[in-house]
Amino acid sequence: MDSKYDVKEVTWLHPASDPLMKMFNGYRCTLAVIPACELKMFDKIAAHPEGISAARLAEQHSWSSSYTARLLDAQASFGLLKKTLGPDNIGIYHITESGKYMVSDFEGSFDGIFTLFSKVFLKSYSLIPELIKTGDEGDKAHWVLPELQINGSADKQCPQDQSHCTENKKPEGYQAKADKIRCAGQFAGQKPGENERRMYQIMVAQMYPYTDEIIHAFDLSRFKTVVDIGGGQGYLSFALSRGYPDMKITVMDMPHVIKFVREEFRPHDFDKLNVTYLEGDCLKDPIPVASLYIFCKVLHHFTEEKIEYVISKLHEKLPSGGAVLILEDTLSPTRDGPPPSHCFDLMLMARKVGKDRTFPEFASTLERCGFTKIKCILTNPECIYDVIMAIKD
Repeated sequence: MDSKYDVKEVTWLHPASDPLMKMFNGYRCTLAVIPACELKMFDKIAAHPEGISAARLAEQHSWSSSYTARLLDAQASFGLLKKTLGPDNIGIYHITESGKYMVSDFEGSFDGIFTLFSKVFLKSYSLIPELIKTGDEGDKAHWVLPELQINGSADKQCPQDQSHCTENKKPEGYQAKADKIRCAGQFAGQKPGENERRMYQIMVAQMYPYTDEIIHAFDLSRFKTVVDIGGGQGYLSFALSRGYPDMKITVMDMPHVIKFVREEFRPHDFDKLNVTYLEGDCLKDPIPVASLYIFCKVLHHFTEEKIEYVISKLHEKLPSGGAVLILEDTLSPTRDGPPPSHCFDLMLMARKVGKDRTFPEFASTLERCGFTKIKCILTNPECIYDVIMAIKD
């Protein structure tokens, strides 16, 4: 370190406590990024490729100049912004390559994850102590998080169709009240559909860095007809269509989901993709015949009975050599890792809408449904998409 002062850098090693400090500091960093996301600071700085000073940014938006500078400095310390010194040693801020992922309209943006973290995820985890104390394992899902709603109706607060949820009954006598639940689960001041866009943004962000690895985890080139069940906004299907141009892919999801994504999610190259939409509930409605069926982050909402029911139906439909592809973040066989999977499992537990499983658990269910050739590819521990393939003899 160049300095006119006597500075000595020392690394202290404390193997037992270092993981805890990293965890704690990571949590603090997350909390420090959230205000910048809520203020759309990354969007505003990205609009100035030449860079912008804290004073100028604050002046444009009637913010405190000194506080703005401190928040921007924090983002620079995380590597999300680059700070250079201009005339008179004034700090000039630029978006870094990592910071681009915080810009709200960047494909694969993490903006939605950080924005919803304090409003939704922390609320979910705060429910856990009471669940542990009471041992409440009833069938009433927690309908207290309208922020995660994806169905555009204030009196249905589950992000998935109720029949899909592991714990799926609405509390007895439940009624939406305007003074307690905002219409369509919106935060104050938000535009209609904003929560849905954020929720799908979160789904895309978690897959985006690993998309190519996921769609090529197995060679899928022999499958010409594919149904992406519960495919949501279609991001996975779009990626598959680009990677396997000969595939004919159908995105099947609930009517309210398909209606929303048709209006809101249309990639620039949609007309070149061999992807169509189908409204339907896989537990109730006919499923098109295909050589490959995909469940991407869907089955964690299902009970074992519902998984076995729908997978058995698909096994009957499949031709010899056809397959089911499951994308979930599996727990280790001993259920002691990886950490991101357990974090997600606890949120599902808190909201009583599902659970994560191990690969042996999935394999056992698939075997009961008639599959014998079952393989799993474990991806990057930070990736929440492990890939399971079950092939029909």
